[in-house]
Amino acid sequence: MSTEEVVSSGRLYGVLLTYRRQAMLADTLRRIVRQSRSLDKLLVVDCEASVATEKVVQEVAREAHFPIVYRATAENRGSAGGWAFGMRCVLEEANDSDWIMPLDDDDPPVFDHEFEEMERFAAEARSRDQSIGGVGVVGARFNWWTGLINRVPDEDLAGAVEVDFVGNGHVPLYSVAAVRSVGVFDEALFFGYTEVEYGLRLKHAGYQILAHGALWFERRNQMGRRQRRMTRSRTCRVSWSRYYVTRNYLYIMLRFRRLDLACKQVLLQCGIKPFLTLFVRPLDAYRGFKVAVQATWDAARGQMGCNTRLKNWQAQESLRRGANHEETADTLFTKPA
Repeated sequence: MSTEEVVSSGRLYGVLLTYRRQAMLADTLRRIVRQSRSLDKLLVVDCEASVATEKVVQEVAREAHFPIVYRATAENRGSAGGWAFGMRCVLEEANDSDWIMPLDDDDPPVFDHEFEEMERFAAEARSRDQSIGGVGVVGARFNWWTGLINRVPDEDLAGAVEVDFVGNGHVPLYSVAAVRSVGVFDEALFFGYTEVEYGLRLKHAGYQILAHGALWFERRNQMGRRQRRMTRSRTCRVSWSRYYVTRNYLYIMLRFRRLDLACKQVLLQCGIKPFLTLFVRPLDAYRGFKVAVQATWDAARGQMGCNTRLKNWQAQESLRRGANHEETADTLFTKPA
């Protein structure tokens, strides 16, 4: 496929989410600007509505050779809400042949050719199959029998790899036509499992999702993750993000009418893990049980969005880990690439 054919296959709209990470944002923006294939437009969504962030965006925008637009949300909508806001803005001007690329301020592209390569991959995939809803560098498969997310083996990373979702932070591209059909990211999730829910929704609607096998393998080599196995903790990991992970998983399973998988997760998080943790870290067992019960109750009654009761806990963890570090549940399932 020639460069002219690739370019004519659709425009690339980036939606970059940021929240209180001005230093990281500046670096990520400059690495985006260095890409061999420029975005046709980049929308920076600031969930903090910070003057400092706006100045960073304006400074880099003067260096860029494509439009970079700053938009602030009235309140912190979380990663899911921020991306959903940006995607809706893109839909106002994009054509069905275009692509939307969700980006994050702490996940810059690894290689300078990734946008170009992913655009070519997306165009070639769509030329063969019009049902392509999304593509990305990294993805995973959801096992509807066990309810677990499975890592794709190294030996399968060649050509176009069929997956159930592609990871945020790994150059995902979503077809504008597909986004118009199934809607934008689910704001109710607020934080965590955003790309998992979206991929499963696309698949349920009949769309296909593909990962770029060669780039994926290159990522694993570069990050030293070949022959790596996903490990699952048997004890409670106490963190404010675990509330959202548990609640959102249950919410998704209930939406897809998989009460069996939801009940299995409740048993695991509210019973088995706290019991096993009790013998090694009693206080964590109590805290883990408490978080899991609250997550289960909220998912069951549809109490979604931001849990304001977690804000103090989140602030304490951010101070302990450093102002520029925040655990992102969105990447917990795709980082073991």
